[in-house]
Amino acid sequence: MPRWRVLNEGDRAKMLDALKRAPIDHNGRKGFNVTATRRTRTHEQNDLLWDLLTAFEKQAELKGRRLPKEAWKAVFMNALGHSSDMLPTLDGKAFFAEGYRSSKLGVKDMSALIEFILAEGASRGVTFKQQG
Repeated sequence: MPRWRVLNEGDRAKMLDALKRAPIDHNGRKGFNVTATRRTRTHEQNDLLWDLLTAFEKQAELKGRRLPKEAWKAVFMNALGHSSDMLPTLDGKAFFAEGYRSSKLGVKDMSALIEFILAEGASRGVTFKQQG
């Protein structure tokens, strides 16, 4: 099923026409889902955001500390009223901004992260569901 970006009445008409022609029963599956959401940021906006955050990371301090760009993002979003969260480190001696993305990790780094989580869980009595 296609995705539609509706920016004008012509786009809306094409989307509605496709929706009217969509099969109700396809390969034994009845119906389909339709979701309408507001458009998210553009790639250009995202690139600019990270360029700006990188500049803050390299040039600015907050209360005498240099912050990583991910922390700056949390600072700015919080200032604009967006919800952010601070999580404690495993040793409980500090806090960090939630929002670091594992989607950027390579295979080797992701494996190391998983191994660390498993080891930390074992040391804390966490039971993991068997994968298989």
